[in-house]
Amino acid sequence: MLFGIRRINFVTKMKKIIWITILLISLGFREVSSQVKQWSLEDCINYAIANNIDLQRQKLQTKSAEADLVKSKLDILPNLNMGSDANLQFGRSVNTVD
Repeated sequence: MLFGIRRINFVTKMKKIIWITILLISLGFREVSSQVKQWSLEDCINYAIANNIDLQRQKLQTKSAEADLVKSKLDILPNLNMGSDANLQFGRSVNTVD
């Protein structure tokens, strides 16, 4: 008899726990679904343009081509190079000037 009463209390507690869990989960999903942003067509287009890999790659290639153009224009200008060299020796050496 005592075992039957404990079992009924256990089943009742489990039912309460299950209902509370279901209630919390359903409230959590409702909260998550209310946070979802509704995208307009303009938002979708702007997002697609901003995250388009091909478009980003093309922008980088354009910048590289512009840098190459500037370099080729500067290559037309003359180059000016200057250098120097000096040696200093100590010790015995042959004096070739005399």
